[in-house]
Amino acid sequence: EQHRDLRLVVMAAGWRSAELSEVAGEATPAPHEEIEAQIPMLFMFLSLLIGAAVRFILHAVHEKFHFRVPYTVVLLVIGGIYGGLAFQQWDRSDGLTTEEATVSLVTWSNIEPVLIFYVFLPALIMEAMMSTNFSAFIQSLPVSLLLAGPGMMLQVGLIALVCVYILPYGWGWTESIMFGGILSATDPVACIAVLKELGVLPDLRILIEAESVLNDGAAIVVFELCKAILIRSVTSQEGLHGEDGMEVEAHGVGSYVAEGCQLVFAAPALGCAFYFGMELWLSRTEDPIQDTIGTVVATYMAFYVSTKLGISGVLTIATIGVLWARRGHLLVSTAEAHHMVHS
Repeated sequence: EQHRDLRLVVMAAGWRSAELSEVAGEATPAPHEEIEAQIPMLFMFLSLLIGAAVRFILHAVHEKFHFRVPYTVVLLVIGGIYGGLAFQQWDRSDGLTTEEATVSLVTWSNIEPVLIFYVFLPALIMEAMMSTNFSAFIQSLPVSLLLAGPGMMLQVGLIALVCVYILPYGWGWTESIMFGGILSATDPVACIAVLKELGVLPDLRILIEAESVLNDGAAIVVFELCKAILIRSVTSQEGLHGEDGMEVEAHGVGSYVAEGCQLVFAAPALGCAFYFGMELWLSRTEDPIQDTIGTVVATYMAFYVSTKLGISGVLTIATIGVLWARRGHLLVSTAEAHHMVHS
């Protein structure tokens, strides 16, 4: 483990060592040391190449046999095989392998996964909602709310029943409901990507996209409320066994209801605030670059603030995107600006 960590640190800092050597007037590093600093780039471009090749092959298969294979599923399988082989070789060599494709993948795997998630998720959600037909979205909203509200709570309840009465972990109802909320949250990134790839009917695509986004907001509410109950039950455990136990529980019910309302309405309210700020910016400029910068900054700042406040960043971004689909696109005056913003 120490050799492995040392190797990754040296690789990440290789470019800095080269700069210091040049400043100090030392000899130029050996060719293999220069290649080491470029190794992390290999995985990124190799992945893009594999993706392009898979897309070409699947398109040829579809044209010849009229059989469509999901692109994302094939990439998942290839990535799993690549990762499995690479990590097997890495572990077999105790982290001392010099095979560059393996070292490059391992270097990327040490990046914080949440960082990758935060980089791509806001842009994907925003672009999908910006491209939504607003009238169709409003028509599908009641069904989406039904699926993301009572439908998801039914699923949470069924998962909680399995956790309490079947699984051998000895969980209570709060822990089981929290686990159900985690499993019931759909993946909006995968959902949007698959729907675009399959080319489903617009009304069905909008319905599923809306449900996926609203489902995330509902899952956040369930998770945060269960977490609050668990934390407060631990901190007030002594009081619950005393004379003031009933007062603690009564106070807790009111605070949970207030926190639930805050989680439900805070994300749309925050999204509206960021949208109107973005609208104010866009109404004062006709520069495509400024239009793009204002839109991107509003999207990522809204996601950052909502995450810091513990509310649904996905629901916040979706609110901005839906308002854009309603009237925001009118603020971008040129075709060039429209192209840059969506790109």
